[in-house]
Amino acid sequence: MLLSEINSFFQSHPLKEQFFSVNESERSGMALVAERDVMAAIGNRQIASAQEREFLNAAIAEQTIFLILNPEYLTGTFSHTQSVGSAGENRRFTSSTSPLGQRAAALIAPILARAENSGIAADDPDAPAADPGSADDNGLPPVIRLNRG
Repeated sequence: MLLSEINSFFQSHPLKEQFFSVNESERSGMALVAERDVMAAIGNRQIASAQEREFLNAAIAEQTIFLILNPEYLTGTFSHTQSVGSAGENRRFTSSTSPLGQRAAALIAPILARAENSGIAADDPDAPAADPGSADDNGLPPVIRLNRG
């Protein structure tokens, strides 16, 4: 995701002032780390729709501001997110520590749930994309629960 796209995301975000108070070089570095964090969390799961791409990009932007506001997460102090629940499914992280902020974790939950519900292996990039799953009539994902340790 380009920094210009993340800058656009924050034009109408409640944390706009905090985001733009950081110089562009630092925002760019945080964005690169944020993108790696989010991409590592989803593994090799395929993005099946434009809506999932929007959630993924929002997760990257939210992780960027999370890292800007919480730089200690860059040095190994984590949020202790143990699992993310969506659509009646629960995604457990391999350890009780996760570098993702709550909003980024919540935004990728539908992608993880779709992949798990479809039976697609995380390391199978050639697997066909599955139905995006259970979204409500507005196309929004169901309520998402985060369980913290």
